[in-house]
Amino acid sequence: MLASFPSLLLNLGLVPLCTASTYKFDRNHVGVAFGPYTKQWEANDTIPEWSSYTLQQLECQLTLISSKFTYIATYNFGTRDSITSHIPTVTASMNKAANKKLLSIAQGIHQLADPTSQLAEVTSAFQGAQAANAIFPNTVWALTVNWEDIFSVQEGIKVSQMINTIKSHPEFQASNLKIGARTQNCETALDPNNQHADIVAILTQLVRDSDYLMCNLYPDYTTSMQSVESAVNSVSNTYSKLNDMVKSVNPKCDLIVGETGWPSEGVAFNGSPSTVSNMAKFWELVGQKAATHGVKVVMFEAIDEPWKSDRRNRDPRDANGFNGGEGHYGWWVQRNNSDSCSFFEKATGLTVKIV
Repeated sequence: MLASFPSLLLNLGLVPLCTASTYKFDRNHVGVAFGPYTKQWEANDTIPEWSSYTLQQLECQLTLISSKFTYIATYNFGTRDSITSHIPTVTASMNKAANKKLLSIAQGIHQLADPTSQLAEVTSAFQGAQAANAIFPNTVWALTVNWEDIFSVQEGIKVSQMINTIKSHPEFQASNLKIGARTQNCETALDPNNQHADIVAILTQLVRDSDYLMCNLYPDYTTSMQSVESAVNSVSNTYSKLNDMVKSVNPKCDLIVGETGWPSEGVAFNGSPSTVSNMAKFWELVGQKAATHGVKVVMFEAIDEPWKSDRRNRDPRDANGFNGGEGHYGWWVQRNNSDSCSFFEKATGLTVKIV
C-alpha cells in the first residue's frame, strides 16, 4: 500500500532558493518522460522501496515539472496500489484546482509477457485515463503501448493486435483518447540493405494502426563524440527521414520523438560525453529545433531515477551499472531522500522546494 501522508496539497507553490531558472522550453513542443522513482541509493547499496513514495511527493514532482513543461509521457500504469497508478488522477486534481490544464499525459502501457497481466495493465490504464478525465477533461490525451522491453517480431505483432483491440472497444471509441506505440527501433526502417524486413513490416503496420508513433531517437557514438551540435543535427535528420516514411504510409499518423536525452554524468550507452553543460546544451538545442520545425519531443527525462544506475553492478563500463549514465538523464535530481519535495536543477544550480 502507499505510505500515508497528511493531506493532498493542491495549492502548492514553487519556492526558488536561488535565482529563477534561465532555461525556457517551448511548452507546445517540448515535454518530458516521467517516472516517479527518484530517491537516491542508500548507504547499504539498497534503493528505497517503491511503496515508500507518497501522493504528496508525487504531487511535488508533478508541480515541479509543470513549472517548465506542459506535457509528460509515462511508461506504465501499474497495479492499483502502486504510485504510478495515481499519476493521472493526481495530475487531473492539480488541473482542476488551478482551473486550467497544467499538465497533460500520454499514459504508457507496460509491455508484459503474461497475457493476464497484460490485459490487467491495459484495462487499468484505460480506466485510469477515464477517471482522470472525469476530474478534469483531457488530462490524459493518449494511451501509448510500449514495444521496448520485449523486442521481437512476435511481440511487435502482439502490440499491433493490442492497439486494434483497444481501438475497437466501444468505450474507447466514445472517448477523446488517441492511441499509439513507442519503440526504440524506428531507425531499423532506414537500413538501406533492408536486413530487417520483418521488423519494418511491423513498424509499417503500427503506423497504419496508430494516431501517432513515438520513436526513441538518440545520437549515435560518432556524432556524440564530435559535438553536441552534431548530435542534435543527427537526431533531427533521422527524424526527418522517418517522418517522410510515416507520412507516406499514413498521413494522419504523427511522429513524436518519444525519447532523446544526454546524461549529466556516468557512462552513456551511446558514448555521449556526460557533463552537465553538454546535457543542458543538448536539451536547449533540441528544444529550439522542436519549436522551429513544429515537432513534438519528449525529453528523457524529468527527474533522475538513480535506481537505473545499479550500484550492485560493479562493471565500470556498463551504462546500467554503478558508473552508468542511465540514472542521470533528468533535468532535475532529488538529492536528499529525507526531503522529498526539494529538487536540484542541474543546468543552473537552482534548488527548488515545493511547499
